[in-house]
Amino acid sequence: MYKVVREAPWQIVLFSLGMYIVVFGMGKQGVTNFLASTDSTLFSLPSPFNVIMEGLLFAFTAAFMNNLPSVMINSLAINSTHSTNHFLLALVNVISNDIGPKFTPIGSLATLLWIYSLERKHGVKIPLRIYVYLGLITTPIVLVATILSLWILFL
Repeated sequence: MYKVVREAPWQIVLFSLGMYIVVFGMGKQGVTNFLASTDSTLFSLPSPFNVIMEGLLFAFTAAFMNNLPSVMINSLAINSTHSTNHFLLALVNVISNDIGPKFTPIGSLATLLWIYSLERKHGVKIPLRIYVYLGLITTPIVLVATILSLWILFL
């Protein structure tokens, strides 16, 4: 037990805790209510467009605010909606927050570490504009195909 506590990555634990505190602060300032309102509006669209649009919203929040706080704030927003299908929205949230960070490198701490390691250890530099360009081409295709597959399962 002592070894686990002593060798724990406390910087990452504190970083994650800080992100969640910021998310709750954003929720207190109305971001959760705004997202819940947007979720309700999008979910009133005809199916399957409603699920796809929800997924794109969740993915873009993940791409610009990081996937960990994004999944949390979107979960809080889903919980605040009056939708009858919270389970489907929760699954779309998880999937979109997993795929969405590929739009930008800032969406995922793992991607930032990967890009940093490639350049530092192997001398391979990936320019931001190339990463974003390729992410904007490939990510929507994968995201929409995945969400449509999930939607078909819920028919």
